[in-house]
Amino acid sequence: MRSAYLLILFLFVGLGSFAQQLRVSGRVTDTAGAMLPGASVKIKFGNDSLLGQTNKEGAISVHIPKTTSVELSVSMVGFAEYLQRYTLKPQDTALKLGNIVLAFNTGELDNVVVTARQAVKVMEDTIQYDVASFKVRDGAPAEDVIKKLPGITVDKDGKITSQGKPVTRVRVNGKDFFGGDVLTATQNLPVEILDNIQVIEDYGEQANLTGLKMGDPETIININIKPNKKRGYFGSANASVGTNDRYVGGLMANLFKEERQISLLGSINNTNSNTFDFNGGGRGGGARGGNNMGSAERGGAGGNGFTTASSAGFNYRDKWGKNISAYGSYSFSNRINSTNSATQSQDINPFSIRFTNSLRNSHSTSTNHRLTFNLEYAISPADYLKFSPFISLAQSNTESSNITEINKTRYYTLNNGTNGSKTSAPNGGGSLVYNHKFKKPGRNFNITTTYNYSDRDQDNLNLTKYRNIDSAYTPPSIQDTLQQQMTDLISTNITTNVKGSLVEPIGNSKTKFLELNYEYNQSATNNNRQVYDLQSGDLNLNVPQSNHYEYQFITNRIGLNYKETHEKFNYNVGIVSQPSELNGQSVGKNVNTHYTNMNWIPSARFVYNLGKNHTLSATYGGRSREPNFMQLQPVADSSNLNNILVGNPDLKADFTNSLAIKYNKTDRVTGRTLFANLGYDRVSDRIVSSRYNNPSGTGRTTTYINTDGFYSFTANGSYTHPFLTKKLFATARMDASYDNNISYTDKFRNQGRNWNLRPGASLRVDINDIVDLDLNAGYTFYKTTTKYATYTNTNKAKTLQFGLSGKNYFFKNLTIGYDVNKSINYGFSSASSVNPLIVNVYSEYRFLKGKKATIRLQGYDLLNENTGISRNINESTITDRRDNRLSRYFLLSFKYQLQKFGGGVKAAPGGGMRRGYGGNI
Repeated sequence: MRSAYLLILFLFVGLGSFAQQLRVSGRVTDTAGAMLPGASVKIKFGNDSLLGQTNKEGAISVHIPKTTSVELSVSMVGFAEYLQRYTLKPQDTALKLGNIVLAFNTGELDNVVVTARQAVKVMEDTIQYDVASFKVRDGAPAEDVIKKLPGITVDKDGKITSQGKPVTRVRVNGKDFFGGDVLTATQNLPVEILDNIQVIEDYGEQANLTGLKMGDPETIININIKPNKKRGYFGSANASVGTNDRYVGGLMANLFKEERQISLLGSINNTNSNTFDFNGGGRGGGARGGNNMGSAERGGAGGNGFTTASSAGFNYRDKWGKNISAYGSYSFSNRINSTNSATQSQDINPFSIRFTNSLRNSHSTSTNHRLTFNLEYAISPADYLKFSPFISLAQSNTESSNITEINKTRYYTLNNGTNGSKTSAPNGGGSLVYNHKFKKPGRNFNITTTYNYSDRDQDNLNLTKYRNIDSAYTPPSIQDTLQQQMTDLISTNITTNVKGSLVEPIGNSKTKFLELNYEYNQSATNNNRQVYDLQSGDLNLNVPQSNHYEYQFITNRIGLNYKETHEKFNYNVGIVSQPSELNGQSVGKNVNTHYTNMNWIPSARFVYNLGKNHTLSATYGGRSREPNFMQLQPVADSSNLNNILVGNPDLKADFTNSLAIKYNKTDRVTGRTLFANLGYDRVSDRIVSSRYNNPSGTGRTTTYINTDGFYSFTANGSYTHPFLTKKLFATARMDASYDNNISYTDKFRNQGRNWNLRPGASLRVDINDIVDLDLNAGYTFYKTTTKYATYTNTNKAKTLQFGLSGKNYFFKNLTIGYDVNKSINYGFSSASSVNPLIVNVYSEYRFLKGKKATIRLQGYDLLNENTGISRNINESTITDRRDNRLSRYFLLSFKYQLQKFGGGVKAAPGGGMRRGYGGNI
């Protein structure tokens, strides 16, 4: 038998018909209709055969000698083989195969990267990234892949932003992992087990069940595990010691057995590495630091001050029988932090500018526990029930000392004080979701209830010496005041929410629906604040400053929506009626609050599929926000005599109208991606500060009022273009915001017009097993205009940032890594007038069988310049701040990884692709 191995490239049309030849043509796709270029094709005719590959369009177009029988086989890694025999007539001159569909083969070994998989796929509310298309070395955490994804940024502390919005939750295979904690999943899941990563605009459980999406979505990440990595175990242990008594230790263990997943995490470090992010992941929690060696670029740069952190966590997921799924987690963390900070503030008003300079030293210890659980019960094909209870406990102790100078024309104040506080905050509650699908297609009923109880018990001891100087006198007038107070604050809040939705198809239509929905929300707060003056060693109740305040905020939302779905677009429009009621009473002070309001809220959502991986969407809606108890209670908080706070019991809830537009496009062939977002908010009855400056000193009193005139714009976008067969990636990005903020100073209305522009660009070089390099530059521009009727002040500042980070690979097992960042600041106060150059480097070597062991020597902040710098703009105040951060040290680390999966083989080191033989057919 003779076999002809030919390397031939054909396009859609063949080279023409030749005498006594048969033209064979067709197209190879997956089950979703996506073209599969590079598929291996074998055509057998008589005693000969022809081997090759489909072209970049997934097409087959070739001429073979005339024959009466052809055997065709098409194969591709990750897909089941296609095998078919065709019989022809002697007069036939063409064999038209049509579409040849390859089915996915979930049992395929994953030691080859499938080149045909789409790197970025855009859907209605989801952007899906194929992990194999973004190469990193085995053993790297998911975070290293996420850093390469277009439209996504990861900061030095591991916090993720997608298209300008923070990612608040992470799921694994559609379920919360460690309660949804972002840092835990991204830092501890190894890249070789990941199939794809999805960024989802999640509108909540009810929207996912009914299909009607309204309101503000939560940006979440869903990480899907490879099908052949769902049965086995994997884990790692690491230990590090360094100069300046630095140390790191971590342990991660995971056991996966199809639906059953058990994970254990533990870590300890004094290198400012984050552990659990209890501010993210909703009611969940997680651990961070167990895989510390996965992201050397972060090093000791994260977080202000010096932090020692320890953590432990347990995550469980399983399926109990055919119809019940259970998953939950327990998380514990302890953090000890010491921070020194310097701030300078400018309070701008029509008559004078108040400058405040402050130095603060603080030491805090915090402990957090969190337990979450979820039970999903598919009662029947039509009935679904989900129960999600949770409980948490946060405790903290803080001690601080500060020196503050306040300067205003003629007046000067020096404060020297210490403060100590102890806080305990238990929290618990849960949600219950029930959904029923009727026999009539499209008819659906859903009800969701939530309950949350939170308690806060805080004891605070404040001792401050005030020296006030009036320079108008000769000699200057000096007045000294000593304030010693203890405050006991007990605050409880109970929130109850019930939401119901009934969806009804119009007639027998499968594309047109009506939805009737109702939502009841009640928030009840009980706030008891007792203030004691310490005099001659005795505690005496300060009656004017003490207060027991209760208030309830109730809203009812009744809405009607119309939804229509089509192949190219879908939309829904509706109207919501929302009556609200606010009641408050100060126990024993005969002060009452009563406020009612009615809002009519139009709502709309439109999604248009301009093409494959090309979408445009727009959403409009509204929401209300009630004032908190500190804004409501009519009692002075004089714990700081220079900044006295007084609530306003006549406050109303403010209301926000929002418009959001989103545009996403990706090109499957070229790899180009474009993401753009635009947002607009306008707030009526906005709760704003009203400040009154003391005419004979540096002090001021702040209260709160309702006003109109606030609006804001946000815009962000990014464009990524690959070059040199996707080895070079260029990205341009822009983030911008503008807000017209309203506040009052001495009864004068102020418009605080704040601009923040953040353009940037990056160039990434990604040559497998040779270099992984990212060169980036960014520019941040701040402009604040404080405008009164007869007075205008403009303040500008800007920051230039340059960065170079990367890894170079040598001899397969040696890696040299580096991370260099330079910041140049202009226009900041002297408190922030530094331009640090941060240099981190490391050298890493992999050894033992399967490259299971790694040893690393790393140096952080080699030039000893690490400093935290920030600017905060709040109404008529601009504050620049500088914090100390962990600086130069060296660390020697050892890490050992272990993994084994049933039915699978560990990916080859480097994760590179294997080239097939032959050419394009």
